[in-house]
Amino acid sequence: MYLKRLFDHSSGKPVPAGVKLIRAGSRQNFSQGFIDGGLAEGWLAIGGGKLTFTTDKGPVVYTIARQPGMYCCTCEQKLDDSRSAQMHVAAHKGASPDPCNPAGYRVDNFYACMKATDPVNAMSKDEAVKADKKIRAALIEKLSKKYGVKKAS
Repeated sequence: MYLKRLFDHSSGKPVPAGVKLIRAGSRQNFSQGFIDGGLAEGWLAIGGGKLTFTTDKGPVVYTIARQPGMYCCTCEQKLDDSRSAQMHVAAHKGASPDPCNPAGYRVDNFYACMKATDPVNAMSKDEAVKADKKIRAALIEKLSKKYGVKKAS
């Protein structure tokens, strides 16, 4: 997503007035800092599993597919801490399916989101999760081929 912050200079000091949308991708990862900044400046709202950006072109809605946290690479289950993650991964018996995370779990420090075409027909949480898993699986497959890493069966 490419945004340009807009400011109101009428008070003599620049005050955030919103954002101008330059480009918005269909799949985006937003950091917690970006989210916090948008909430503080008022051009971003979060609720109901969605991020809503108020832009010069109207609202742009993203469905949150995955929140920051620790996830199992095999079953995508959200995990509590590294100790429980190790126990959970050991129960799967086998190598990690993700060549970038050989421990079998990963820590995401971002919100993985899928763009809704419009606020009325916004993607459901389940649809966003399914689309995110499909994209991740394709990426893992591509990386496995590129680096010659065998995936677990």
